[in-house]
Amino acid sequence: MFPNHTAQRYLDLLSGTFMVRQLRPWYFQYKKRIVKRPKIYFRDSGILHALFALENKNDVLLHPKLGSSWEGFCTGRGDKISAARRR
Repeated sequence: MFPNHTAQRYLDLLSGTFMVRQLRPWYFQYKKRIVKRPKIYFRDSGILHALFALENKNDVLLHPKLGSSWEGFCTGRGDKISAARRR
């Protein structure tokens, strides 16, 4: 997936320890030259906020990665709901 195999190994390690989630694309277009890479979400938004040094709610709301944080939260909730329905 990545040209740098070390980065891919680190991502696999983080995925294996449930720190991040790699969401693979749902479609394949073989004619495209641009390769679709998986989206990477932190499962704990608190870790993401700490990495960006966001100390309070206002810092989070004004940060350009607010959308990424929200997407990560939504995918986490979706996983929990999906797991609950399978039981």
